[in-house]
Amino acid sequence: MLVHLADVSIRSFLLAFFGAIALWIVRERRTAALQHAVWTAVLCGMLALFAFGLALPRISLPVLEGRAALPEAAPRNVAAYPALPDATRYGTTTKLPHPIHAEPRRPVDWKEAAAYVYAVIAAAFLARFGTGVFLIRRVVAHSNAVRDFRESGSVAVPLTVGWLRPTILLPIEWREWEREKLEAVLAHEGAHVRRRDGLVAALAGVNRCIFWFHPLAWWLERKLALLAEQACDESSVAELGDRQRYAHLLLEMALVVDRSQGRLRHHALTMAACSHLRQRIDALLREGRTLSRGLSRAGWATVALCAIPLIWGAGAVELDQMPPAMKLELPRMAAPAPPVLLARAAPPAPPQVIRLEFEVASVKPSVMRPYSGGRSGGGFGCAESFKMDRSRVDIGCISLGLLIASAFRTPLYRVAGPDWLHDRGSTRFDVDAKIPDGASQDQVPEMLQALLADRFKLAVHRATTEEEVVGLVVAKGGLRVKEATPGTDASAPELDAQPATITELGGLQTRVTRIENADGRGTTTVRSNPRIGIMREMDRLDGTFRWEAPSITLAGLADVLDRVGPLPGGVVDLTGLKGRYQVILEVSLKNAFAAAEARRAASGDPSAPPEPLDMQHEVLKALNDGLWPLGLQLERRKAQAETLVVDHVEKTPTGN
Repeated sequence: MLVHLADVSIRSFLLAFFGAIALWIVRERRTAALQHAVWTAVLCGMLALFAFGLALPRISLPVLEGRAALPEAAPRNVAAYPALPDATRYGTTTKLPHPIHAEPRRPVDWKEAAAYVYAVIAAAFLARFGTGVFLIRRVVAHSNAVRDFRESGSVAVPLTVGWLRPTILLPIEWREWEREKLEAVLAHEGAHVRRRDGLVAALAGVNRCIFWFHPLAWWLERKLALLAEQACDESSVAELGDRQRYAHLLLEMALVVDRSQGRLRHHALTMAACSHLRQRIDALLREGRTLSRGLSRAGWATVALCAIPLIWGAGAVELDQMPPAMKLELPRMAAPAPPVLLARAAPPAPPQVIRLEFEVASVKPSVMRPYSGGRSGGGFGCAESFKMDRSRVDIGCISLGLLIASAFRTPLYRVAGPDWLHDRGSTRFDVDAKIPDGASQDQVPEMLQALLADRFKLAVHRATTEEEVVGLVVAKGGLRVKEATPGTDASAPELDAQPATITELGGLQTRVTRIENADGRGTTTVRSNPRIGIMREMDRLDGTFRWEAPSITLAGLADVLDRVGPLPGGVVDLTGLKGRYQVILEVSLKNAFAAAEARRAASGDPSAPPEPLDMQHEVLKALNDGLWPLGLQLERRKAQAETLVVDHVEKTPTGN
């Protein structure tokens, strides 16, 4: 239905164009009656296309085909490495969810919703139209018949009402009018009756109720009402012969228009509608204007004979090579095909689900070894590690919570489950697995999901809630970074000269290389993925960081900022900018570290973690200080966030 309405709406503009061209051709001899006839034909064509457009046979109009479009280049496989955890101070930073166990959600049928909205509004307009018809019938029923017209105390000016059997209504005061005034009024209203203007006005009202969204429907209703009055004015003056007296009569009638008529005014043809009065008087008194008693039957036949093929052509012709943006899928009515006996086909077999899993896998608790140094002075622990080649995956000293987050490409703080999943002192595991032949490294996360389901009996689902996030936005002073020069992040010798690990940053698989600085003060971490390009992160061990990226998206910058501290909900790019930029960002977390040390000293426990709210405040302040020279800032916002809910998981894996 909506497609048909849209199709008729577009084709009706073509009808209006034809009507305007026809009136321009006869501009030297056109009268109000002729204009009214032409626009009435456009109105009837619009309603005819709505009622019978689907039944019209289609005529294809061939057009020359343009040069064939070149096929788009195949997208590059930017995910060259598997998604595994990036061990940071505050956990993993994965962004891209992979809902293997997501609950099915019924999509919103926007076409159905739009159809309901259209139907409700159209019904409201039709109800209003029907109320006006009812009021007219009630006024006529309570009026008194006098000769060839009726009188009523409910009207203040002469009216013509009715569609098929028009009726002239005069106010009670007509008995006090002069004879010339009564003759002029009856001549005007009689012209309405003779021309069937009430029927045309009703059709225009119905058309407006159906195409309430279409500006042409509203314009036609107003234009036809004005032209009907002007045509009756011309007919009356041609019959009576006194323009000045008739114009004075229109002004006199306008002074007594009853403004309380309400809906009745929209369904009656009044002699002195205030909205049209100025235009009508100007048209009457214009020098050299030809006055006509109306369009003859031959004139109406000519208009009809010209309009019918144009309406049929506007509804039937369509282009063979119509642009996709303009082509509407209009249903066609075709003759029924003869019956054909068909053998009963077997039901299609359900699609085969291939489960991705390691060929062989071993999961064992990590061996804790003694170490010395650090804030706590020493203890037992192990170092997180990751090694992978085309056939094997070796992960060392990983917590079960972090392993779940990595397998489902979800940040650790987005994993909801037992408290022990987030306990830093929980059991850690070593995973040694063989990738099956023919499988790619991109499929390692799905294999980890299968491994967790088999060995830890893991069951999960995803839930969406509104939570607070930290949004990266453009500051009030505007963006102050330069656009990137093409090719500036094409290579990084450090990535090839040093051994690298594979992690995930912002939902994208990232290659990471850590290099000791020549001066022995801290390390430089080189990261590479499609959104951040090649970024060098320099950690000076004193709480200051420097990031250098010759070509980075702002979404990639948000991914990097998300790794810095325990910000609620993570950092999300809300700038709406899609370009690549040259970014040098310096951030000092000295105050944040100092606040954490002060709280540990006050508590008397050297291993006590800092208060989350205090740490968030200090980290957010430090990041905004560094972002200010770039014309960017971080703000807390409410947004929809997805959480991975752990329904069941065992602490100890089954045997290998």
